[in-house]
Amino acid sequence: MERYKEKCELVKNLFGDIVSTFEKEVLVQALSFYRTRPSNWSFNVQGHRFARYTSEELKYDRVIFDVFSGRQRRSL
Repeated sequence: MERYKEKCELVKNLFGDIVSTFEKEVLVQALSFYRTRPSNWSFNVQGHRFARYTSEELKYDRVIFDVFSGRQRRSL
């Protein structure tokens, strides 16, 4: 994307939005997602994941705090 930034005015003006949207779509389709609190961006990604997958398919999703707390997965 950086390569096209200087060649295309649209990419240059919307670079942050384009990268954020691309990153969000990658995470929506990922095997697991570690979300942060309080983050509207993370809640947005998680909402897309809830709409697309079953709870069984989301069994690896976590809140990032769970990684450091040593606790088992909590109910979503």
